[in-house]
Amino acid sequence: MTSLLATDNVNAGRVAADALAVAITKTSADTEGDVVMITSMPGVPSLDQRAKGFKEVVTAKYKALDITAEKVADGKPATVLGIMNDLIANTGDLRGVFVSDPITAQAVSQGRGRKEDKRQDQYSRRRFGREARQILAGRRDRRARGGGPLPHGL
Repeated sequence: MTSLLATDNVNAGRVAADALAVAITKTSADTEGDVVMITSMPGVPSLDQRAKGFKEVVTAKYKALDITAEKVADGKPATVLGIMNDLIANTGDLRGVFVSDPITAQAVSQGRGRKEDKRQDQYSRRRFGREARQILAGRRDRRARGGGPLPHGL
């Protein structure tokens, strides 16, 4: 008997798109504006699949969200931080950020140069934490159980 345990990375990207849209709606009262995608390393199938799922849902379901940049880093947090700082400085209506893995999410969260402090909450990031694993496993989110909203950026 053989078994295989794997993550559905395309579905993880889809879940990320929905989570980001919810976070943007909560902070902006609408689901529109610019979002960017940052993949931590080129050519890694799982990361590419997550980005594919995210892009599919945003383009099909959230037409008012515009993916204005798709960047690929070299796997180093310092590079991701530089990319994020550049995107913050050069994207006028930046509402959210999709990243492909937790290390990249951490680097993105360190981004500087936000034009207004109150916009800080608008920079959502995608992380593969406990809540995402629960959603992927088909469990209800914490709001359905009365535990409050999901953490910003899921």
